[in-house]
Amino acid sequence: MAAPSATAGQEANGYENLQALPADISRDDLGDTMLSFLRALGLPRRAGEGCLHCHVGSLDVPRSQWEWSSDEKPNKAIARRMIRMVQDINEEHLAGLAHRDWPELQVGCVTCHAGRLDPRPIEDVLGSALERGGVDSVAVLYPVLHERYYGAGVYDLRVGTLASMASELAEEGRYEDALRLSDVNETAHAGDPSARRITLALTVQRALDASGPEAAVQVFQQLRETEPDEALGYSVLDGIGWRTYRIDRQADALVLFRANREAYPDLYFTFESLAEARHGAGEISREEIIAAYEGYLEANPDHEMAQAQLTNHRRSN
Repeated sequence: MAAPSATAGQEANGYENLQALPADISRDDLGDTMLSFLRALGLPRRAGEGCLHCHVGSLDVPRSQWEWSSDEKPNKAIARRMIRMVQDINEEHLAGLAHRDWPELQVGCVTCHAGRLDPRPIEDVLGSALERGGVDSVAVLYPVLHERYYGAGVYDLRVGTLASMASELAEEGRYEDALRLSDVNETAHAGDPSARRITLALTVQRALDASGPEAAVQVFQQLRETEPDEALGYSVLDGIGWRTYRIDRQADALVLFRANREAYPDLYFTFESLAEARHGAGEISREEIIAAYEGYLEANPDHEMAQAQLTNHRRSN
């Protein structure tokens, strides 16, 4: 006896135009599959509203009158291609892996989509918004994504995501745009000192690029009068100092490191940054930086980081 055709299998179940799913799929399994698609893409399930993403119909008429078999909407063709892609991954690629700890492990739509239509990481989503509509588009989109998805594990909505984009804009000299995004970041992460720190760092960095290291130090000192140390702290000048150092502006960087050491004389990190920058710039010799660490360890004999740096310099030629 010949095997039943795909068309016959569909007709037996009352289906029309099934292409990517099994022709003999049960009505319950088909319903569960469709619901899994809705959940994976974050589409609404109320009254079949999410089904309209791929299927032709209207909420104004009963679903029995919808044109379920129609291929009019491009999203249906996309969905079929995605279904086949998932099938290939599970049946060909994952099944062929050796030493699998979980042989039953499979991917699904939710693996990438995770409750959203656009499966791209947030950096790409925000980058596209920036290209299309400028910083205003990002400033509108990010709070919406943060409100809807924060804590859901869908996007990386930590402080650093928008901070990185703001820093990239600053590197291009677009400080107004960078500060705009940093302000959005502060609003989304109200009370988080690390979000405030990004704004403060951009403010100091803008002064550096516009007017030089002395102006940056002056802005930093003014900020210290009003900003809590948990938001400002030594890391602002330290980070800007090393950024400046790495682009061959060692003299400017040393101004920042010296100011930071003066502001935070009891912190090891301001000592280390200044010592290492001076040595790297050729301002002090190998013997002098060794002596500097030895002097620090006389006052702080149990400091492991200082001891490690001293050992490294003693070993170097």
